[in-house]
Amino acid sequence: MSLRTVLAVVVFVALPVAAQAILQQSTTAGTGYNARNLVRDGSGRLWTLSMVDVAGGDRPLVLQSSLDGGATWTSSTVVFNDAASGLNGTNLVNVCALCVDGTGKLHATWGRYYYPSYYQQYYRNYDPTTNVVSPTLIVGSVTGAAVTSRTAALDVIADASDTIWLVAHGATSWVEKLLKSTAPSAAGNTFTDVGAISPSGSAQNTRITVDAAGQIHAAFYRGVGSGNIEHRVYNPASGWATTTTILGNTTPTNDYYGMLAADDLGYVHAIVVVDAAAGSTWGFNYLRRDPNGVWSPSTPLFSATSAQYTNIANYFIFSIAADETTGKCSTVYRDLSAGGPLRLAEKNLGDATFTPVLDLRPATTASHAYYLPAIRGTLYPASNRTGGMIDVTWRDGAAPGPYAYMFQRIGAAGGANVALATPATVGSLATFNCSSPSDANLPFVVGFAAGTQPGIPLADARVIPLNYDFLLQLSLSPGNGVFVGNVGTLDSAGLAQGFIAIPAVPSLAGIVFHAALVVVDASNPTGVGNISPPLTITVL
Repeated sequence: MSLRTVLAVVVFVALPVAAQAILQQSTTAGTGYNARNLVRDGSGRLWTLSMVDVAGGDRPLVLQSSLDGGATWTSSTVVFNDAASGLNGTNLVNVCALCVDGTGKLHATWGRYYYPSYYQQYYRNYDPTTNVVSPTLIVGSVTGAAVTSRTAALDVIADASDTIWLVAHGATSWVEKLLKSTAPSAAGNTFTDVGAISPSGSAQNTRITVDAAGQIHAAFYRGVGSGNIEHRVYNPASGWATTTTILGNTTPTNDYYGMLAADDLGYVHAIVVVDAAAGSTWGFNYLRRDPNGVWSPSTPLFSATSAQYTNIANYFIFSIAADETTGKCSTVYRDLSAGGPLRLAEKNLGDATFTPVLDLRPATTASHAYYLPAIRGTLYPASNRTGGMIDVTWRDGAAPGPYAYMFQRIGAAGGANVALATPATVGSLATFNCSSPSDANLPFVVGFAAGTQPGIPLADARVIPLNYDFLLQLSLSPGNGVFVGNVGTLDSAGLAQGFIAIPAVPSLAGIVFHAALVVVDASNPTGVGNISPPLTITVL
């Protein structure tokens, strides 16, 4: 069966079923905050850390792993917390985060954060190869923080040298610190305090990332003026930058929360929440810092009125990732402006706005129905890079629960990708490159469509991210005169090249369309193998 036939058939027979796995169900499920908690090691194994309430009143931190891309999960016997660190008794664990380093060692931080008077943060690492678990470190013992010092510290990352960086509970309320391990992979379980993340005032809900130059970037709420989301850089060679950059605005009301991602091109990507106070219209905005350190103007992702979020959701409803090679930014968020679906959208480096790709969950206004999404992906280690594949977790189920902790993969495990090699300019022959390294010598097609949502769902729960519209039908028609070489066979390296003949019609400038690479695989019951993420193309 040809892929042209496959694409035509699935429009009518495919099942609109999401490729989602339930990792656990509980009165408490997930991470408590939407810090990253899902990683991939060098063997390709996925790991995730979450909390679950069990019989008898215990709340263990559950470590689970998957060897099949998230289709099935196995619980580890390792439980990071004990009776002294939130497993049972009073003040149970209620937040957690996880990272992996280049050796495959897992690093966990978690907290028992109870307003107004009990705050304690912990750290521990685990080596799955040797099955060795480090002692539990009380983070406040490094920073001098007492349990009465309030904090929202919860992030941990590894850099290219496997130094572990930790957002830490500070001795002064709401002043988060940055710690670095004294040895790679946190050998010896010791950390150095490199100072307060904010130059003055508070640093709350800090999220960190490391860039291609090894600098640590922090986005944090700073309690000055009307309350700002700010960015500050720590250079391991020279220390903290003396200045910060305001990522939101300086007018009331508070700008409260931001997340960061970095790519290998030198860009740092951010989404921040602007005017996040009751009664205001919340703005969820994207910014990008270029390799020269200059931040772009804000690009709106979406905004939500008071009526659209009151008793429905708070601002912990999005996550961000970057394709480390291309700089494409992906975000999963609960779109309160569109009735509350859990939505994936993307923005290529040259795009003016985000393009919705698909909805992971349908629209609903139920209270906290989709909460704390987290996308896997960090610049380091290389095994955990996002690439062209989105792995996401979230808590599913309306308040007050019980809840399900969910996982979904969007994209091709084989790394299928299509990218422009030359600009799509009016009157030009634009070149596009296809890549799917695990699919050498297999047939392929690159389809082109005017839209990507809802796409074409397959019977195995995947989605081809192209609408079956007039443009897709044209691109699948032999000898159409516009799309050349978009149907063929990948070479021995899984590569191919094609062209788009863009007519010399000035009015075509500004037209936006999309492309996706689909591999024909006769061993798959659908006839479809790896599928690339969509490429958004703007005619110049």
